[in-house]
Amino acid sequence: MKGWVEYIRSQANGNLWDTGTHFGDWLALDRHQEKDDYYGATPDEYVSTAFYAYSTAILSKAAGVLDKVGEQKEYLHLWNDIKQAFQHKYFTSSGRLTIQTQTAHVLALMFDLVEKHRSV
Repeated sequence: MKGWVEYIRSQANGNLWDTGTHFGDWLALDRHQEKDDYYGATPDEYVSTAFYAYSTAILSKAAGVLDKVGEQKEYLHLWNDIKQAFQHKYFTSSGRLTIQTQTAHVLALMFDLVEKHRSV
């Protein structure tokens, strides 16, 4: 788990995992009809960054269970940095999510990437 998060960290650009190739929101029903693929309307970099945050949160919690306090704090700090970058990129100043797909809303809510004052 740590190796995976560290790999993503090495590939991420300013705490956003928007480099490389990703599976994204494949087989979604909201795909763009003009495209000849099965990817949904949610951008791949949105999905990958959300999962980067989620993986980092799990790693921080696992470090806490294993009593690795230093690593727990390190990955909690990284998770906060990813969350902040995610919010800056994907939320408007009034708190609305800029990507209006079901996948985008579910990932932001499920992975705790929405501040309490945001409206999604």
